[in-house]
Amino acid sequence: MLNWFAKSLKEMQEKKRDERGFTLIELLVVVIIIGILAAIAIPVFLSQREAANQATCRSDVRNGATAAQAYAADQPDGSYTGVDEVALQAAPYNWKISTGVSSNPAATPSAGGDNITITVDCASAPAPVYTFSSASGQVSP
Repeated sequence: MLNWFAKSLKEMQEKKRDERGFTLIELLVVVIIIGILAAIAIPVFLSQREAANQATCRSDVRNGATAAQAYAADQPDGSYTGVDEVALQAAPYNWKISTGVSSNPAATPSAGGDNITITVDCASAPAPVYTFSSASGQVSP
């Protein structure tokens, strides 16, 4: 009877092979694989974020150009005379700058008011300043 009890107790304490947890080696392999994937993914994510910031800056400049053209269309002589960043950000033009990405907008009409240059500073390199010129109609870094 005592032998049977000891044998039963020993069987209860021993776990079956399929009920054991992961070994330390298996856990280390999983952690290493996750580390390798993170080392690949993080630089790709950061470069995409930088490209998105630059696209946002270019978009802010183009939106300013559209607001300036709307301003000139509202003027009797169709010129950009009197336009500045404050006028473009007020109603009805509502030129918005993406905070954290773009800053220091400037709208500068030429003498005579037939052309305008819009400049927006970007918080990103390699092109920290984007400029729109109505003479060329293009955004340039």
